[in-house]
Amino acid sequence: MAWPRRHKRPDPDNLQQSSDQATANAFATSWNHLPEGSIYTRDQFEDWLFPITEEDVHGKNVLELGCGNGSLMVHMCDWHPARLDGVDLGDSVTSAHENMSRLAFRNWQIHKADLVGYKGEGSYDLVYSIGVLHHLKQPKNGLDAVVANTKNGGRFHCWVYAREGNGLIMLLVEPIRKVASRCPWWFTKYFLATPLVFPYFIYAKLIRLSAHFSFVKAFPLY
Repeated sequence: MAWPRRHKRPDPDNLQQSSDQATANAFATSWNHLPEGSIYTRDQFEDWLFPITEEDVHGKNVLELGCGNGSLMVHMCDWHPARLDGVDLGDSVTSAHENMSRLAFRNWQIHKADLVGYKGEGSYDLVYSIGVLHHLKQPKNGLDAVVANTKNGGRFHCWVYAREGNGLIMLLVEPIRKVASRCPWWFTKYFLATPLVFPYFIYAKLIRLSAHFSFVKAFPLY
């Protein structure tokens, strides 16, 4: 692929090896076999960023730690930051470059680096990390990096998994994930994810159609 001239090509040979490298590699395999563009809806993006809004981003320097394939950055561009940087340890930066290159917004950079201990060229008005810190061997080190990259008077925002409301995920999805993460991507996609999406799709539609019943709010993943 052609790398945009203004963006520095990452040099994997100069990257410090991290205890999180294996996790980053596993996620990168998934990220790099997804359709182009963001895999998240606008509603998901705004829900995960709440209470951060467009007003907090417009004209500001913004950093995402653990950007994956740039799915959140794609939506963040619509809030018109002055500058938007993304950091990820895995080869998902390839997909992130491709997804960001399709946008009209041009003032962005993708850095292949370990977010733990990462220090950008300057402090940022907003630093966020969504669904990442809990995957680190030392989550506090990741949080420290978030804070270290936030300038005085700036804001940081982190979203992590919680036990509350995720009983089905813990009982069903997590055991499957532990197996799937050790399988080839094609096996996970076609023999695990694809068959499982059909019952989930039916369940989600039934929940939506029954949303006017108050008892439905007690159902998993409502």
